[in-house]
Amino acid sequence: VIRRLSEQGIFERIPENLVPAQAQKANALLWDEEETPVPAISRPTATPVPSKRRITLAVGGTVYAPRAVRESGRSGRNYDFTSVFEGISGVMADADLAIATLETTTAGADMGWGNYNAPPEILDALRSAGLDLFSLATERALDMGYEGLDLTVSELTRRGLAYAGVNPDGSAASASMMRVGGIQVAVLAY
Repeated sequence: VIRRLSEQGIFERIPENLVPAQAQKANALLWDEEETPVPAISRPTATPVPSKRRITLAVGGTVYAPRAVRESGRSGRNYDFTSVFEGISGVMADADLAIATLETTTAGADMGWGNYNAPPEILDALRSAGLDLFSLATERALDMGYEGLDLTVSELTRRGLAYAGVNPDGSAASASMMRVGGIQVAVLAY
């Protein structure tokens, strides 16, 4: 039925007997043979494609200094832990960003050495091995109190090492932001 009505053209015109004046206007609108202006199409401009940037990350585990490690780095009253970290230095140094968890403070001899308070020279060896940033968000961060944490942060900062997971001023810890190889990187530690 619909095909037959379509062949008769019933769908292509509005019957004039419905509402004469309106039907004629509607038919005129439907069948206006005038060219409809085509809007000018502007050519799209090329959008620059950002170049891909890549960085390499190396992530180590937990660093602390039990007695055997402390003694291996001891030379009289001084400490040199370089040989302790030789095995990781290639991988860490080759990365654009090398991260590990520092599960010890470096609060100095006055606080007493222990598994979770190491001589600050351990940071020199870690820096030489290629580490850049340490997570301090551990259950050991306050083993030597807030003073021990402040001393550890000072030792890291003095050596140009970054840290994440604590803020010495006691404010809520936020991301440690840094630019690595032209890329903005956020390191979160909880």
